[in-house]
Amino acid sequence: MTALYIASLAESQGKTAFCAAIGRWFQEKGKKVGYFKPLRASQAADKDAAFLKQALSLKEPVEQLSPLSLNEALASPTNLERNVQAAYEIASRGKDIVIIEGIGGLGGDGAAAQTSLKLIELLKARVLLIARHSDGAVADIQAVANKLREHLLGVVINAVPSGKMGQVKEVLTSELQIKGIKVLAVFPQHRSLFTVTVTELAEHLGGKQLVPIKDSGGLVENLMMGVHSPDNALLYYGRKANKAALIRGDRSDMQLAALQTSSRCLVLTGGKTPMPFITAEAKSKRIPIIMTQTDNLAIIEQVETLLNLTRFHQKEKLAIMKELLVQNFDLEALRQGLG
Repeated sequence: MTALYIASLAESQGKTAFCAAIGRWFQEKGKKVGYFKPLRASQAADKDAAFLKQALSLKEPVEQLSPLSLNEALASPTNLERNVQAAYEIASRGKDIVIIEGIGGLGGDGAAAQTSLKLIELLKARVLLIARHSDGAVADIQAVANKLREHLLGVVINAVPSGKMGQVKEVLTSELQIKGIKVLAVFPQHRSLFTVTVTELAEHLGGKQLVPIKDSGGLVENLMMGVHSPDNALLYYGRKANKAALIRGDRSDMQLAALQTSSRCLVLTGGKTPMPFITAEAKSKRIPIIMTQTDNLAIIEQVETLLNLTRFHQKEKLAIMKELLVQNFDLEALRQGLG
């Protein structure tokens, strides 16, 4: 049985996405695949583990797949080793390969990073390091590679802007290879992976739901503000599909125009309740309305924060990630590296 540990320099680098896509790829190759997340960020049941359980059709309960919180692990190192080994034995039973999702922050020197290194040694895992593209990526990756030593299988450079793909593939990859670090993939930034559901948006904004979100499906891919001229509203809102439209609560003309185009939801700002005919139209089209007391500028800042912390818990994203994996990843090198 082989253990592949998916690590990252920091949080929100793409670990869960890679766990799901690589797990599916191995399953398609006829391998029995398990998933394990030794540590979760909080006491609550881990949402990443719940998603992977579903994505990989695993029988083990979520609590078994992610047995300890980070605080529990730090409070008792002895319990950490004993509990993780016991849970891992169950998660790996009958499997050819187990995909292990680490906690973020391996690029630091804090308790989380030190605990991660202990787990890698304990589970005798090979490590795939995910690094989101940045100007200081080479130095950061080198520092982590020095910690991982023989455990490091390779590196993935993730979320590279399209205009920098050539430079990253030629220059950054060469710099790392000179240092003895193998780059297994360079992934382009894909807009659809940095999207949220309407439910996630509503929870983050804390707004009042005037039209239920349960009537909506799909991902919010674009964010559009209202326009000043109603004459151009329909043309303006028609430019982008699957959007959340941010509109003042007293602008019924703008709201109606947004409802006539491809919208995932309306976010009405300023605490103004929309006219009854707007609510009726939204219900008939199954487009949720979220009403907030906040102004547009503050809402944009809140949404940008949410997008930076977006999670990989949607089946639509898994299909996209799987396609990117096949197109950009040296999967044969991965398989050979794992033996």
